[in-house]
Amino acid sequence: MRHVALAVGTAWLMAGASILVVGPCEEYIFRGFVFGGLLRLFGSRHWLLLAFVSSILFAAVHLYYAIVYQVAALVPFVDIVAIGMALAVAYYLSKGNLLVPALIHGVYDAMGFVGVATQPEVGVRLRGAFIFLCVLVAFMVFLERRRGARPQSPGTP
Repeated sequence: MRHVALAVGTAWLMAGASILVVGPCEEYIFRGFVFGGLLRLFGSRHWLLLAFVSSILFAAVHLYYAIVYQVAALVPFVDIVAIGMALAVAYYLSKGNLLVPALIHGVYDAMGFVGVATQPEVGVRLRGAFIFLCVLVAFMVFLERRRGARPQSPGTP
């Protein structure tokens, strides 16, 4: 099977389109409509299960990877389910704010195109750094919510 190389200029264009169009559009559909709809139908009691269902549907839309990667498509499929879960958690924890997952999704996808425009290692390193930053922010949000959830004794600031 012959692969067609993506021109450097096109890769940069796709990086921008990922941030401005792809991330917001896919998040509107999969987090806003699918995951948000599931939350409205079933409530937030089992939100993680609903996030997983929406992430599987998100990955299923990307099954065209099976044509390109054949058996190796399992790797990007697992990656897409994982990023789908992260985006669903971001949507849920931001109380339904689509801007948060749209920005994360757009930047994450753009990093792949930056790797195409420069060197694959650059894209991998940028994605790794971005994932680390997102996990760090999520951990800080988690700690802040835990701190805010604890009852404070009188006289404690």
